[in-house]
Order: sequence, then structure tokens, then C-alpha cells
Amino acid sequence: MGILLGWLLALWLPLALAGLPDTPVPGAYVTDGEVKAIVIDGATTYIGGTFTRLGPATSGGVPFDAGSGAAAPFPQVNGIVNATVADGSGGWYVGGRFTQVGSLPRTNIAHVLADGSVDANWNPNADGWVLALAVGNGKVYAGGRFTQIGGQARNRIAALDAGGIGAADANWNPNADGEVSVLAVSGSTVYVGGTFGNIGGQARNNLAALGSDGTGAADANWNPNPDAPVRALAVSGGTVYVGGEFYNIGGQARSGLAALSTGGTGAADASWDPSPDSWVYALAVDGGVVYAGGYFSNIGGQARNFIAAVSSSGTGAATAWNPDANLAIFALAMDNGLVYAGGDFTQIGGQARNYLAALSPATGLADAQWNPNPNRTRGNTATILALATGVGKVYVGGGFTSFGGVTRNGLAALTTATGIPTAWDPNLNGSGVNALALKQGTLYVGGSFWQIGGQSRQNIAAFSTATGQIDASWEPNADNGVYALAVSSDGSTVYAGGFFTQIGGQSRSYIAALGPVGSGGTATGWNPGADGGVFALALSSHTVYAGGEYCGEDCRSLIAIDTDTGTVDANWNPNPDAIIYSLNLSADGNTLYAGGSFLSIGGQARNYLAALVSGTGLATAWNPNILTFWSTVWSSIAARCLRAGLSNTSAVSRGCPSLPWIVREQQAHGTPVLKIIL
Repeated sequence: MGILLGWLLALWLPLALAGLPDTPVPGAYVTDGEVKAIVIDGATTYIGGTFTRLGPATSGGVPFDAGSGAAAPFPQVNGIVNATVADGSGGWYVGGRFTQVGSLPRTNIAHVLADGSVDANWNPNADGWVLALAVGNGKVYAGGRFTQIGGQARNRIAALDAGGIGAADANWNPNADGEVSVLAVSGSTVYVGGTFGNIGGQARNNLAALGSDGTGAADANWNPNPDAPVRALAVSGGTVYVGGEFYNIGGQARSGLAALSTGGTGAADASWDPSPDSWVYALAVDGGVVYAGGYFSNIGGQARNFIAAVSSSGTGAATAWNPDANLAIFALAMDNGLVYAGGDFTQIGGQARNYLAALSPATGLADAQWNPNPNRTRGNTATILALATGVGKVYVGGGFTSFGGVTRNGLAALTTATGIPTAWDPNLNGSGVNALALKQGTLYVGGSFWQIGGQSRQNIAAFSTATGQIDASWEPNADNGVYALAVSSDGSTVYAGGFFTQIGGQSRSYIAALGPVGSGGTATGWNPGADGGVFALALSSHTVYAGGEYCGEDCRSLIAIDTDTGTVDANWNPNPDAIIYSLNLSADGNTLYAGGSFLSIGGQARNYLAALVSGTGLATAWNPNILTFWSTVWSSIAARCLRAGLSNTSAVSRGCPSLPWIVREQQAHGTPVLKIIL
């Protein structure tokens, strides 16, 4: 089960004892995937999960030096940047899906100054996503999905004052009836692409030319009428290059790419037809060359994977330029004698490049030095969505949360004081680590993998914390995933839970007791035989508490098992009404904290989190009462603490010393608590 995206590491563990911050700690590292387990061993903290990389926290918008690729000063955006444009003074306007930039609240649109600070005055406050930005005529034109921006009701498109507070032009109101995805300004005309049917007072399907002043009326004659969405625009002289998902535009059959006249009706060039075999999402023009990016594999009569250069004249034949990306391109920009490309690729221009590259316009080869190396996090449909150049920099926007960093597949060791990874790299093969346990210099690891630390291991392994080496003889080899681990106080027994039916050389249904390092990891005779998957274990001197799958009224998802006999306590029954994902026992052994997707446990109504009297299984009075307000919180601030005596929103962002640090992830059916750290 997923626990938390990489922002967990930006809100670093030592800070849990003093109160978690609302923004990432400068210099802290984040993961590009879920963190499912954490154990602290003094100066070293071990984490396990489904991540593949760790890097410094950046959020979804960063300016890089156009020559070296080094990051310039920037404020962090707590979401995704979909659009950006240079302000002409060394700064940037940015739009997307966010609620904060730097230390200031900014909803979906902001102005970042040349020194990397946020403009304290400019705050148009869009009530929906901003997907497109363009600058011209002293205004910032914004498009997207909003209905309010700059203090005015504006449906999906607006002209904002480039200075001051970013107020919307009181008269300019094209009032699009569908999404505005892309904008381009040329002189007194604003070209608009998207998925609309009416804009500027005219019926216009997906593409229109609007007056840059006045009311923003659509040109009465210019109507190319593409039959599907427009995703990219570039204007050069008397030509508007249009990319998208269409098959007909400007009175011609044109699949995905066309050249239209800026005058008259916007007719398509009768000869120019590169005819890509799939959608075009990015365009850039340089003299006689049109650079295109998207999903295609053939364009201009040549095999070209996702990116190409075609002649701006004649039929639009592809040039010899061929960076040959391995996945889609969503953004292009030019500066400093280079073509900058962003998207979902990991190979381009003859080099390994994760999602972002600078290409030679002469050879198509990736620049050997320019490699910011952003990450990709779970759920993002595209890593790089926006590129803009200005004053020797390239502003990069998208769904990444970090750049640079190190590769760590599912398991890493961090310096506890800083959160920065150590050199230890066990490099597992598999879907990741679900559980960690630490005892007497040994790190026990459970998950779903088949190789780890250079050795073959099925889903469970042990490492020496002194040497970092995998134990050569401890091989329980579970036949399915291990999701929970606990070790007895004397280190003599390792308890494992998961979905296995064979472990330690014996048949064991979902839960087992294994000999420690030095014993080979053979299963002991202890055999409770659970009837469903086990996600969580907690251990006292004589009891193993096990939580897992909910199987209805006739069986239990939380049980207490005798450590000696393996007998389930028939009387101890908190009776949760749903799955238990996490358990943790207080230091004095009197309180068992339980997290999951339940609404009732221990004889009381408790939403997803409860404290139980360990001896009786009855719920205590402690009731944080987690509500579905969490569903409105961005995943980038999903980790928060709850303090005893506090409930609901009053606990958000509070510290929680000596009490559970709660890690959870919003799901469609509720807000299950998936991890509890004491």
C-alpha cells in the first residue's frame, strides 16, 4: 500500500519532534516515489519504498542557466507549473496548479522576480488551473480553466496588468466556453488554442484570433476551424504554425500540424503538409526551420520519434536533424544556440536524459554538460510541461519535485541530521520495500523484490548496519510480498507479515516467526495461520498484534497473538470495520495506536485513527477525528502531525513530540491512515 510521495523527506524526520514546516526544508532531499517504511539508527535513517531517485526538493518550477544547466535562485511552488513566460526583466510569470509560491499564498498564477523572490503585490488569484501564458502590449494574457481571475469574472481567458496587483483588464473579456490551452501574441493579435466552441463573441472551434485591446473580440474573418483540440502555436512573420489533435484545419486536410495565414480567413498553406502520424504538442520556429514535438513517429516524410525539424517552406519536409527521443515531447524553446526540449523521455540526442535536454540545432545531439536531470513522481501525466527562455536562463515547469540527486531503488540510508543520502546503495530489483525493522546492528527488510544488495533474495533480507553488506546466510525467501516486520526485544525472533504462504522453508499463511541473523532465517514452530494478508505488526513482551485485510463480520482484521503459543486471544477484539494498515505500541506498552480505513474500532466511532488500551482493545478518549477535508490538501503537503487533544484542522502543521506522527494518503473511498511513527 502506498504511504507517501517523496515530500515526506522534504519534511524531514528530526523536524517531527519540533513541528513540521509547511514548505520543504532548504537542502532537504525528496524521493520520486512512495516512502513506506522508516527506521532511525542514531546518525543514520533508513527508508524503504517504491522510489528510484532522491534529490534536493525543488517543486515544479525551476530556472536553470541556459549554458551550464545550474539552478538559479527560485521560490518553491507547492504544485505543478503548466505554463511560464519571461517578464522581460529577468523574472517569470508562472501558471499551473498550486496554492503557494515561496512563502506567499498564490493560487495557480504568480510572478517570480529576477532575484528569485515572489512579487509581493502581483496576485491575480485564479480559481482554476492556468494552462497558458503570453506577454504583450503591457499585459499578461492567461488561459486555462478558471472562471475568476484578477478580481473579475473571466471564463478561461483574461488580460492582466503586467504590473501592480495583476488586475484583469476591465473590458477585455473574450469569454471562452471551453478550455484555453495555448496562447501566442503577435502585434495586436492574440492567437488562442484549446477545446472551446465560442470565444470573443464568435463561434470558433478550438482556434481563434482575438484583438489584444478593447473587448478581445474575435477576428470576424479569421476562422481556420480545426476539427479537434489545438495544443501548440508559433507565429513567424505572416504564418501561424498550429499543432494539435486535428485532421482538418484552414480548409485543408491536415493531421496534427499546419501552417496558416495570419490574414484573411486563416487558410492553410496549400503545399506545406508535414503530415505527422500522431499529435503535435510543442512548436518552436527558427528562421527556415520549424521544430515540432509530440507523440509522432513519422513526420515530413521521414521516421522521426517524438521530435523533428521540418522546413518552413515547400512541403514541410523533415531535415536531417534527428534527436530520436524515446518518449513524448511536450515543450520546446530556443536560446543560447540550443534547442531545449522537455517531456517524458529518458533518451534523446544520443544521451541518457531524464525528461529535459538541450540539443544542438546543427546535429541534434544532446549537450554533454547541460543535464539538470529532474525526477518524475507518481501520478504525473508529464514531467516537463513548460519551457521559457530569457536573460540567459531557461525556466522549466512541470510535475517534477526535484532535480539532480542520486539513484536509489527502493531502499536508502540518509544522514539523520540533514536527510541527505549516504553512499549506501543496496539497489534492489522489484517493486520496492514495504517494511523495515532494526535490531542489534541488523536491518531487516521486507517487500516485493527478487534481488537486493547484490544477492538473490525473495521479498525479505537482512543487512549489517556496520558494514552495509547483506547477510550471506539469512534467506527466509518468502513466496510473496512481505508487508510488516517486528523483532523481539532480545533479537531472537523476527516476525513477518504479508501475503506469503511459504517462508523460512515452511508453509506459513501470511504471518510467521523466523530465526534471526545467524540462524539462516528458518521459520520457527510458531504458526497462527492468518486467513488474510497482514499489513501491520506491533510487539510487546508476550503479544504480537497483527492488522490486515478486512474479511467481514465473521473474522477480524486486528488480532492479538501469544508470542509463545501462537494462539489468538479470543477475548481481545477491537473489531475494526475495515482494513488495518498500521500499528504502533507506545513505549510503556499500554497504548496501541492503529491506523487504517476504519470508521469504528474498540467500541467507538473513530475515523481512520485510534488509540486502544493494549490490554482490552477498547478505544481510549483520544480522537483526532480525521475528516475528508484532507481530500482538498495537495499531495505536496500530505504529511502532517496530529497532537493529543487536538482535532480536525486545528492539528494541521502542529508539532507532535512524543505522540504519533501520522502519514497518510488520500484515497477515493476515504482517508486511511497508512503509517504511524512514534
